[in-house]
Amino acid sequence: MDKILVKSISRFARNAKDCLETIRELKAIGVGVFFEEQNIDTSTMSGELLTAMFSAIAQKESESISGNMRWSYQARKKSGVPVLPVIG
Repeated sequence: MDKILVKSISRFARNAKDCLETIRELKAIGVGVFFEEQNIDTSTMSGELLTAMFSAIAQKESESISGNMRWSYQARKKSGVPVLPVIG
């Protein structure tokens, strides 16, 4: 079985649904995914379950960071502090 090596689940897909759909599509063509940070191999029986759990956690973390950034921009705007784009 071929393998794709990925740093972490949060780098693989935008949300839990996309992550699982992509893993299933890859598995159907004989390709597994190994997530280094979580030490999960989707070619094992427990891999898909663990991937589902960790991808849901990563999705919630991403949503939380996004919400914090939105709040920060709004707070800066209210206080008159310019919101400058991040370059780099």
